[in-house]
Order: sequence, then structure tokens, then C-alpha cells
Amino acid sequence: HHVMVEVQSFDDVGMAYDLCMSRNIPLSMTLGRHVNDRMVSFYARTPSGFDIEYGWDAVTVDDDTWTVAQYDRPSVWGHQMVAQTPPGALEAATT
Repeated sequence: HHVMVEVQSFDDVGMAYDLCMSRNIPLSMTLGRHVNDRMVSFYARTPSGFDIEYGWDAVTVDDDTWTVAQYDRPSVWGHQMVAQTPPGALEAATT
């Protein structure tokens, strides 16, 4: 479904998001924060159709203290699904 790249700063995420928007790179989910790992991220669609999650600040799992949890939603805020890839966006992303 997707691979995730974690970067070192919130600014890295913001600059990449701006680049995707300015270059018409298709997104599958907007900027947001996950409930489970607290990751701030967005999802870009690759030309071959899978997603890359680009994010920052995920919780580090401590095997000694981690416990199973259930959540009632995937995100604290954001991560809105993008309904459609804009026309020509996949072609523009590969040129």
C-alpha cells in the first residue's frame, strides 16, 4: 500500500509538501497527524500507483513499556483523502 520516509524536521515535511503542490505531484492524503504514532505526514502518489508517506516526529516505541491500544479514528487532524488525481499530474510528475 505505501512506504514511509521519516525526515528530521517539520520544515522538511512542509517544504516537500510545498514542492508537491507547486509541481502538481498527486497527493493521496493531505498533511495531517496520525493518532497512533503521532506522525505528522502527507501521502504522495507515485507514477506506478503506490503511495509514499513523508513524515516527521513519530513516537519511538519502547519494547519495555509499549502496550496494545485501539483508536477510533486514523488521524488527530488532516489526512483528508484526495478524491482524484488531478488530470495530467502523473505525467507531470515523471517529466
